[in-house]
Amino acid sequence: MEKNKEVSDYYNQNKSIYIVPAATLAALSCEIALKCLLSKSIKIPRGHDLMSLFDKLQKTDKDKYTKITINLENCLLRRACKEDTYDVDDFNKELNECRLAFKSGRYIYEKPTCINIDFIEAFMFALNDEEQNYEAFLNNRI
Repeated sequence: MEKNKEVSDYYNQNKSIYIVPAATLAALSCEIALKCLLSKSIKIPRGHDLMSLFDKLQKTDKDKYTKITINLENCLLRRACKEDTYDVDDFNKELNECRLAFKSGRYIYEKPTCINIDFIEAFMFALNDEEQNYEAFLNNRI
């Protein structure tokens, strides 16, 4: 993180040069977590499509991780002093847009996709049952 801050400060940028690798690794973490959850009930599917993997979860798991991600996104909005609220429609839209985030970030010759780093990180914390550490993560975020 210190190197990340140093590089970001050096170039006087708001965005770090490590945002694509961070989003790619967060997407991979989401993929692995989803496949781990799925392995308890079905054969692990191939591929990197987060939406497709998420859709295969049992309804109770889908509801649980949707709710946690929405809560984390709303936490982020409150910290930014925004009056907007994040809901299920926002979750579905973001998941659809980030569905191929790992593939897009890993393979630079693929058509790049727009990745909402805030969503993919919140989703990662939710899927890995680490939501209690999200605020500390935000406090140390650059």
